[in-house]
Amino acid sequence: MALLSQPAGASSLWRDAAVSTTENILRSRALTGRVDYPVHLVGGVADPVIVSEVQAMVAAVRAERATGASLYDVVTTAPALWPALFGVPFG
Repeated sequence: MALLSQPAGASSLWRDAAVSTTENILRSRALTGRVDYPVHLVGGVADPVIVSEVQAMVAAVRAERATGASLYDVVTTAPALWPALFGVPFG
């Protein structure tokens, strides 16, 4: 049994970062049957996103009490995105 779910958020396909993030977290928990299931959202490729989308993703992660979130990859993550990512909870 997995101890953590890591759904991909596909940032390049976000229609609304907060809604997509929330749906992915809730879907992962529904599939396990546990509302407290630990989820780390993989937000997708960093280079097509903007700061407001990352802020919305982080807000949704915090609101749903996910264990964390990230973007791929460090090379394509613009300097302007890092302050928003610092709001991601750890563990």
